[in-house]
Amino acid sequence: MESILAHTDFSDGELIGIDAGSNDGLLQTMETKPFDILISLPKEKGITDITKTPNYFQRGIDLSSGEFIIKMDGDIFVYENWLNPLINILNSRVGVSSYFFCGRGLLPDVLSNGLSGEDKKYGEQSYISTDIINGGIWAMDRQTLYDVGGYYVESDWGGALDSCMSKKFLSLNKELAYLYPRKAKHCGGAMTTKQTTGNILPDSYYDNSMSIHYPDELKWFLDNEKK
Repeated sequence: MESILAHTDFSDGELIGIDAGSNDGLLQTMETKPFDILISLPKEKGITDITKTPNYFQRGIDLSSGEFIIKMDGDIFVYENWLNPLINILNSRVGVSSYFFCGRGLLPDVLSNGLSGEDKKYGEQSYISTDIINGGIWAMDRQTLYDVGGYYVESDWGGALDSCMSKKFLSLNKELAYLYPRKAKHCGGAMTTKQTTGNILPDSYYDNSMSIHYPDELKWFLDNEKK
């Protein structure tokens, strides 16, 4: 949260917080932050992983009023000028933009479908054109999100939120884009004091996981970051 506040201009935007039925004091901490809107929803029965239900995110989207929507997980750490590139590329044929997160790569359908890893440019913006967005940030324009029916998983997709939404956007002949350079990190719910000292998060854990599941994409990022 501190990284978002430090590196985001909210003069033309709004900050919406959704508490997903926490019982560890998170809501009380969120109440001290400058959210424009903050709501707390009861924890859904039988749900142990928030990524398996998009209902929390959709409630926030319904409350928002902007042309562009940035959906973020609660364990994202962002860097300077993270937001504008995500929004600017939506003016092309990109439907969703994100920064590359491997996470733990546990969704079987994400692993079986893989990523295309085709590198492209829009203006000065380099990106990977991908088959599936598997990450903690989704930048979307509202109209395109409406066109795919909102941020919902179809009943026959189980809990595969990332894959289901990706295929919806692809059905509109839109691209899914992972942007370079990486201006955000997915902390995986385990951000420690050591990791955040000096606003630097190590790549080693996530890059190791990427090397297993997405070797071509990792090579593309590392080659470009060296430039």
